Amino acid sequence: IAQGAGAAGRRILGTTVISGMLAATGIAVFLIPVLFVAVERLSGAERRHAAPRESAAAPSEA
Repeated sequence: IAQGAGAAGRRILGTTVISGMLAATGIAVFLIPVLFVAVERLSGAERRHAAPRESAAAPSEA
């Protein structure tokens, strides 16, 4: 579209910025949640959350 003296530099810069924004969005939406679940499973957090707490008192009706 642009054909001036700085057109090539602006095109390269624009492509780089847009590609970086798309990559960051993809990482934030897909990769971070997958890594979170994987680390949570490896640490055994599911077993700790599934076990009921014995020290918790039952609510009393007054």
